[in-house]
Amino acid sequence: MNNDIGMIKPILTPAAQSSPAAATGRVASDLKQNEAAESAREAKKAAQEKEPLEDVVSDLNNLVRELHRELRFSVDKDSGDTVIKVIDRETDEVVRQIPSEELIHLRKRLQDAAGVFFRDSA
Repeated sequence: MNNDIGMIKPILTPAAQSSPAAATGRVASDLKQNEAAESAREAKKAAQEKEPLEDVVSDLNNLVRELHRELRFSVDKDSGDTVIKVIDRETDEVVRQIPSEELIHLRKRLQDAAGVFFRDSA
């Protein structure tokens, strides 16, 4: 009759029992696998986040084409500011300008007035 009560049975393989380095190597291997899996998940997530942004940009470009509009960028000679104009392709008319012509003229007049004030006070 075999009496197993009170006996300790090993649960590790004989190689792992005899060598602490074997257990350490297995842990290091598991860590490398976890790191590789995490890197793969991050790359997949970045690709998924990038795709919707590209889709939105593509949709906006298609919308602008359908509206028969184009954007023109220029630099104002007096102020050096960038001016963006939305142009109707069919009529070549300015639909919108950023900053507006009024704002450009107002800024120029304020700069001229400020120059007069500072020259007189000096």
